[in-house]
Amino acid sequence: MERVRILSLKRISKRQAAIIRQGQMEAAKVWMACRDMHLKARETNASWPGRKEYHEATAGGRYALHSQSVQQVFCAFDAAVEATGRNRRAGRKEIRYPYKDKRFFPLMWPAQAMGLEEKRIILPMGRDRSSLVLPRPAWLSRKSACKVVWNGLHNELHVTLDESTTDPNSQGITERCATVDFGQIHHAAVVTNNGNALVVSGRGMRTIKRLHSKHLGEIQKKRS
Repeated sequence: MERVRILSLKRISKRQAAIIRQGQMEAAKVWMACRDMHLKARETNASWPGRKEYHEATAGGRYALHSQSVQQVFCAFDAAVEATGRNRRAGRKEIRYPYKDKRFFPLMWPAQAMGLEEKRIILPMGRDRSSLVLPRPAWLSRKSACKVVWNGLHNELHVTLDESTTDPNSQGITERCATVDFGQIHHAAVVTNNGNALVVSGRGMRTIKRLHSKHLGEIQKKRS
């Protein structure tokens, strides 16, 4: 079973933050290059590009990223196209293929790209560029796929761990686990390993916060 553990990057140095920001902007350029290829194919009724075409279009050091990070981006784009196609074939015609411009996109590395030292994680940013060096948590015992994600306040490193779901001391009893994805619109989407799912809507909380902000604005206006 795969689990995601999160390492907060709230206290990283300005230099590390600059490396992440520049990398996220480069990753967004890769995404938009794939978006443009796919959009052009749809508009001209040409064959849609696949991962081979995306790889050819983004290879050769065109972007200031590690080559495997570039591959992770165009694979994510291709997966988004496939998911959209499945939804549209199921009747959800309101769902659009990727079309928006992006300024930033998560930085991603496969497991083989991660470097591990005794107390450090080394994430390469490409030839002749400084690697992103982060503190190694005690729970990270081997190389794992990871990505840097902006949570709205600061960056986080999401590490995917391949862990056994069975406790050898549990006499064959399978653990019950849940994965939680926090969001801006919905507070959380939760799915368990036995197939149950739950979406926690944040609509009520957003309404309260909006009303609170409105009242603060009225008070400030009266003060002025």
